[in-house]
Amino acid sequence: MADIFLTMPSLLILVVLATYIRTTTLEFTALVIAIFAWAGPTRLIRSQTLSLRERAFVPLAKLSGQGDFEIAIKQIMPNLLPCIMAGFVGAVSGAILALVGIQILGLGPLFTPNLGMILQAAYEGAAIFRGMWWWWVPPTVALMIIFISLFLISLALDELANPRLRERAK
Repeated sequence: MADIFLTMPSLLILVVLATYIRTTTLEFTALVIAIFAWAGPTRLIRSQTLSLRERAFVPLAKLSGQGDFEIAIKQIMPNLLPCIMAGFVGAVSGAILALVGIQILGLGPLFTPNLGMILQAAYEGAAIFRGMWWWWVPPTVALMIIFISLFLISLALDELANPRLRERAK
């Protein structure tokens, strides 16, 4: 199922849905973005789980008498948490980017002010060509700060999840 959703062009589908539904709410847009955002982190978590299942601590836990559910909760889940958190941060930044992209095209929620709506108004008003930098620079800088901070959070979580990165950091 995740492979099917990964091959779908989600932004194109979002644009088509937004053009057919005239009064888009923020909740509906978030739901549609979430429908397409789950596939990438799901594949990542599945591959990490399959990798952890083959590690040496799983047979040792079975030898110590732990059941499959107990191994999944006590052994595999703590090792998956940094990967899950990094996937969550990536999904959040992708969702923000999708919402801003839809909003810049003028197809997002009309009555909810956000950075995409400000950028769309600056685009419609030709603020760049008219030299009105105060229309588009502050929301662009805010988006840059958001994405850079989410990227740094993702790097920190990746360092927690990847033991090779921890060894290089020392």
